Amino acid sequence: MSDDLKQRILEVVQQSKKRYLLSELARKFPEDDKRIVKKAVQDMIAEGTLEYWSSGSTTYISLPWSKGTEA
Repeated sequence: MSDDLKQRILEVVQQSKKRYLLSELARKFPEDDKRIVKKAVQDMIAEGTLEYWSSGSTTYISLPWSKGTEA
């Protein structure tokens, strides 16, 4: 997996400090295939860089709460 793509994803999430649907996050990187963005996000979740957050009906991608993410 491209470390460059992972870094770009992390920068977007850190700058906005908001939760993203996977489809919203993938739209931020039109030059990359959606499947590759999804795989990068899954790898980052496995590494602990990002986490899933669920509202009960919808699952979002966000920074881990331990790193100071705000609602």
